[in-house]
Amino acid sequence: MLNYKHILFAIEHDDRAVPALKRVMTFADKFGAKVSLVHAVTPFSTAYTYGGPMMMPNIDGEIKKGATLYLQSIAEKMKLPKGQTHVLYGKVTQSILDFAEAEHCDVIILNGHKHNALGRVFSTADDLVNQSKCDVIILKD
Repeated sequence: MLNYKHILFAIEHDDRAVPALKRVMTFADKFGAKVSLVHAVTPFSTAYTYGGPMMMPNIDGEIKKGATLYLQSIAEKMKLPKGQTHVLYGKVTQSILDFAEAEHCDVIILNGHKHNALGRVFSTADDLVNQSKCDVIILKD
């Protein structure tokens, strides 16, 4: 029997986040589970090395700040308790997996979207499904 107590909901920065979070909160209520809302950010200097850090020395700090403000605004809209939003910094898949393990999450939930063939090759969702030690649920639009 499923008995989820800690749900990790990994969101992207798009207009589908709030409707999806509403679905996740309904799911969490059925289990009496805590929800950790996370947004993973890849360091610009790692993802785009050609000239990035030299041309924009504080770009990584600005990206983290923007992600933090984004999560805070969603948490306020959804009335999430303080301390349940987290900006993860590093390679997206590994950051999510590390957080899930460290925080003893029972399930990772992602908001799914369609990919073209190339997008499927580099899909975070596929990587999480194949590498996660806990359940992974992908919401369909």
